[in-house]
Amino acid sequence: MGRIALPLHNNALPAVRGPAPRARRILLGIILFCVLLMTLIYPYPREHLFPRLFRQQHGVIHPTYIRWERETTLDAPVPRFDTPLLSQGGLIRPFANNTIPEQVVPVFPRNVVVPPHAPKPESVLFALTTTAKRAREYSTLWPHFMHYGSRCLLMLAPGEAHLRDEVEHLLTVERGLRCTVRVSDVDKYEVRMMAMPREGARYADEFGGVEWLVIADDDTFFVDFKTLQRMLAKYDTSESLFVGSVSEGLEQRNIFGRQVFGGGGIFLTPPMFQKMAERFDECARDFSELFGGDTMLTHCAARALDKPWEEVLIEEAGIHQFDLHGSGAGFLQSGLPFISLHHMIAGWTDLIPKHMPVRMSEDWTSFRTIMKAAQFLGGDNLFRRFVFDGGRTLLCLGHSLIVYEKPLTNEDLTKIEYTLGWPGIELIDRYPVRPEPRKRFEYFISSIDVQSPTRMVMHFEEVGGRTLDVVWDEENPELGRASVNKLWKVWGSWR
Repeated sequence: MGRIALPLHNNALPAVRGPAPRARRILLGIILFCVLLMTLIYPYPREHLFPRLFRQQHGVIHPTYIRWERETTLDAPVPRFDTPLLSQGGLIRPFANNTIPEQVVPVFPRNVVVPPHAPKPESVLFALTTTAKRAREYSTLWPHFMHYGSRCLLMLAPGEAHLRDEVEHLLTVERGLRCTVRVSDVDKYEVRMMAMPREGARYADEFGGVEWLVIADDDTFFVDFKTLQRMLAKYDTSESLFVGSVSEGLEQRNIFGRQVFGGGGIFLTPPMFQKMAERFDECARDFSELFGGDTMLTHCAARALDKPWEEVLIEEAGIHQFDLHGSGAGFLQSGLPFISLHHMIAGWTDLIPKHMPVRMSEDWTSFRTIMKAAQFLGGDNLFRRFVFDGGRTLLCLGHSLIVYEKPLTNEDLTKIEYTLGWPGIELIDRYPVRPEPRKRFEYFISSIDVQSPTRMVMHFEEVGGRTLDVVWDEENPELGRASVNKLWKVWGSWR
């Protein structure tokens, strides 16, 4: 018998249908168009993609020197440029503009001009009291501002008398400083601090030639000794003067009032420290139970001058205590003058925010990088700021480069960007603040490469590992380009 063929209905088996050929072509075209668009146009890489697919950004600045006339302020004009500071970065794009921008920027002389009547280095006596252990550690910073020939007096506690010779050898032979180490007869640290005018007077009587006694903490850092000389040159050393600064923090101001905060430095003329020396026993009797050596010194100065203690301090804008917890980035980017820094090592304020890689944000590492920048740039240019790209890019020399989502206005630049990170920290009235705006990228200094006396490269890095370089070139544009020609060694075919 033959097989009977049964008819099959159209709906007996489901038809397997795919997209029409035309739809597939359209979908494929959209995908290819998106890839091509990202490759040619999209400027910035993503952290999870292969780094060698991206071009590092570079910029060259050619300084033109302008005369320094006065210390900068928050409301001083900031040099603005509508053109970009940096070359285009991100994904390699064969037809993109690969030009490295070069900007001419106004800066102050790197070698600070000191008035003829400024105090000579040897007439400035730095006076500190600390421990032998901290002297070994923090004295690595002191040659930066003491190597000009100034003198120093270090007072140890009575319990460390056996270490005096060792510490003096460290400071004079290993550090190359003109330091005398003595042992105090005072046990309590705060009272020993109050005794520093007496110790300075004794030193001056023995060796002579002291025009300024600078009482400082062991972690006080003077950015450039010549800016300190210029500051002191404003004053008449025949008068009884007590110069310094208050705290930037409102809470500290409310607690302690208008007293000196010595972390930024306290500056006394000979008549001042002689008068305080004469009243030391009286001051020790009446003020030794007050909180802190700064408070004791302020009250002792008031006793010596026969004035209310709130009226003895002469304030200097460039002297900074930094009683501020968290990132000091916004403060350092503010355009304020910085003659001294304090609390930056194992203290309150971070030079580089702690969310950055440890290799660049660790306190000692970041401080040495800033110190190297100060040595090249000079005290008037460290932290000097410029705005590029119509206000979207802020360059803070030797410290940071910020790319904002929205351009900074002139009004924005008259206020300190609040980057502290601790809620509730308020600054005193002279320091108006603004909220931290949204940023596209936030780069901080990772290293300094001094290539010649007139050219150096600032290497910046952001939290995701993206890097960029800004070249300071005083010679000519061709040398500026030579400093960044490494950019084209790998991707030269795309030029």
